[in-house]
Amino acid sequence: MKIGIKAFYDWPFIESLQDKADFVELMAIEGKDYSFVKNIKIPVVIHATYTSFGVNPSDSKKEAANVRAINFAIDLANETNAKKIIVHPGPLENSDCNMEIAENFLKKIKDRRVILENHADQRDIFLNPSFILPEEIKPVLDKTEKGFCLDINHAISYAFIEKIDYMDFLKKFLELNPVHFHLGGQRFKPYAEHLDFINSDIDLKKIFSILPKDAEITLEVTEDIKKTEKDLDFIRKFLR
Repeated sequence: MKIGIKAFYDWPFIESLQDKADFVELMAIEGKDYSFVKNIKIPVVIHATYTSFGVNPSDSKKEAANVRAINFAIDLANETNAKKIIVHPGPLENSDCNMEIAENFLKKIKDRRVILENHADQRDIFLNPSFILPEEIKPVLDKTEKGFCLDINHAISYAFIEKIDYMDFLKKFLELNPVHFHLGGQRFKPYAEHLDFINSDIDLKKIFSILPKDAEITLEVTEDIKKTEKDLDFIRKFLR
C-alpha cells in the first residue's frame, strides 16, 4: 500500500512531510501560484475543486465554472506528471441539478486520468442526497468510462446515519474496483469526519484488512504538520 498526504495549498506542509509520504494529493485551486510544485520530490495526485469552490458538474448553470476548474486541474496534472485527477460528480443541490447533467459533462472530459469520488459528508446526505450509494455511482462510472475513488469516511457517514454496518457497506463499494482511496479519522458522537486518528472511532485494523494490497490511500486528516506526521507513523503500523 502507498500512503499520501492531502494539501489544499500549503508548501510548508508538503515540504515538512514529503519525506514521510509516498505521494501528495494537491487541490487544484484557480488563481493560486503553484510554482512550488517544482520542489515536490514525490508523485502527485490532483483533486479538482468542488461545490464549496463554486463548481458542480451536476448543475447546468455552472458549466462555465466547471469547465475552467477541470481544465485548470488537467493543466496542473500535466505540470506535475500526475496520473490521477479526482473529481466530485456534484451534489443535487437545487432544481437545476441532476445526474444526467453530471454524466454528460463528465463524458466530455476525455482525459483518462479523471476518477470520480463518492459523496457525501453529513450535510450532503441530508440536504443533497446523490452519488452516495454504490448502485448510484456504478452507472455514472460505466457511462462516463471513469475510474473510482472511494472516500471511506463518506461511505461510513452514510452507514452510520442509516444505522447499517459500515464494513458491509464498504465491501459493496470495493466491488466497483476503486483505483484510489481517501481515509481520515472519524468520530460518531459527536459526529465528525477527517480527523486525526487519535480521535477516531472507526476500526482501522478491519478497514485495512479488506483493502487491496496495492491500494493508494490519501490521508484526509488535519492540516496540522505535527498531527499529520503522527498519523503517517500510526498508519504505517498497519502496513507491516
